[in-house]
Amino acid sequence: MAGDPIWRMGAMRYALTLAGYWTMRLPDPTLLSLLDSQRCSFAPDEVVSVRQPTIVTRGKIHVIEEAVGRRWPRLGTFERGALLIPIVQQSTDRGVRLIAAGAGEGLVVSQEQLLEAGARDATVQRALLEGLTAAVEAQFWALRLGAHAEPLSRLAGLLLRIAEDCGVDGSGELLLAGAPDAREMSVLAGVSRESVVINLAWLEEQSVLRRAEGRLWVTDIGALRHEARLKSCRKADISL
Repeated sequence: MAGDPIWRMGAMRYALTLAGYWTMRLPDPTLLSLLDSQRCSFAPDEVVSVRQPTIVTRGKIHVIEEAVGRRWPRLGTFERGALLIPIVQQSTDRGVRLIAAGAGEGLVVSQEQLLEAGARDATVQRALLEGLTAAVEAQFWALRLGAHAEPLSRLAGLLLRIAEDCGVDGSGELLLAGAPDAREMSVLAGVSRESVVINLAWLEEQSVLRRAEGRLWVTDIGALRHEARLKSCRKADISL
């Protein structure tokens, strides 16, 4: 697949994918200004509703996670050139909230207009295809995680993916170079931040992981693979 592995996409893009949005960045947002589009404006701290494909042309929009029982954390920020496309029209809670960082403007277009822009310009076409590929990959990752019923299994699956992708061998251990922090792990694994902290500590206690100087090491890749697969197979085992 094109682009970076799913765990490198970051908490913001993954949370938006789960919320039903396809996100990407246009190579040149002025290309779409030639289309018959509708301009929108947003005031500081205003909740921005995106019901049609929207390009940020001025200002910034914060992406806030609607967490339960704790302060809502900011996952990231959209800046000029960012394109947000709602995959489905739904009225249910998406799990994220878009809040304007200050006064700004956007450009609202239709999906047909995006296709038209792609047909006219090869750079826009490539950006659309890459954005769609990333969105499909993220949704596939979410479906795979859906087979894991327990937080430990989900977290182990994420760590295993990182280890297989970028683990650096050192004295029989694998350094997880560039691994996301606990907040991002919680989003990417689909569990609470508290579960990440607890299960990281448990894996460390079981000598599966080792943490030192802000770095994360896998000391027993076989045990990590066991934790990632065992609990996702229990339902199938029971039905045999």
